[in-house]
Amino acid sequence: MQHEDGRKLEESHANLRNVLDQAGDSLFVVDPKTGGYVDVNERACSSLQYTRVELLALDTTTVGVTATASDYADFAKELAPGQTITRIGAQIRKDGSHLPVEVRISVAEILGETRILVVARDITDRLKSEKILLQSEERYRELFEQSPIPTIEVDWSEVKCALDEMQSAKGDVKIVEWLTDHDVLRQLHMKIVRRGMSDSLLILYGVQTKKAFKKVLEA
Repeated sequence: MQHEDGRKLEESHANLRNVLDQAGDSLFVVDPKTGGYVDVNERACSSLQYTRVELLALDTTTVGVTATASDYADFAKELAPGQTITRIGAQIRKDGSHLPVEVRISVAEILGETRILVVARDITDRLKSEKILLQSEERYRELFEQSPIPTIEVDWSEVKCALDEMQSAKGDVKIVEWLTDHDVLRQLHMKIVRRGMSDSLLILYGVQTKKAFKKVLEA
């Protein structure tokens, strides 16, 4: 009977290993009592440049997972089923290089034991895209502000909301009728959000700062 139970346990471990190894992200199964690894998948090994045996022998903090051994014990007590903690950090590969990751931490019952499941996703490409986008936005802002044509960038969303509120309050009144009402026009004018303006526009109005230009418009 014990032999049969042992065989079933080995099969369960093998099935779990297959499931872990098919995942696209790095997976780490942690024992909350010791803070050590119980299992890792192939993606985790290849990403961090370790063999499975080497990785399982390491302390969890060695590879830079964003939690300590005591943290895992707290997770087991505090995290409800289905609840996940997400953190951004970096793992340390065997060669000492850093791998930026988004880490999701949850509690799971695995083979009858409470375990901490750590899912680490490589965000190298995402960070590169965000950096490129930021550089593009900075370049756009630079070109916008240096434009020789007096230009202003405005956001009309609050004006639209104000118009919708007026329409709802006053009923079926044509917008063109409001355009002859100076009080309404002033209210709408104050709703315009001015997000940016070119230096040439400031020169045109004879002011040196954006704050001074806004005061001119509000006068």
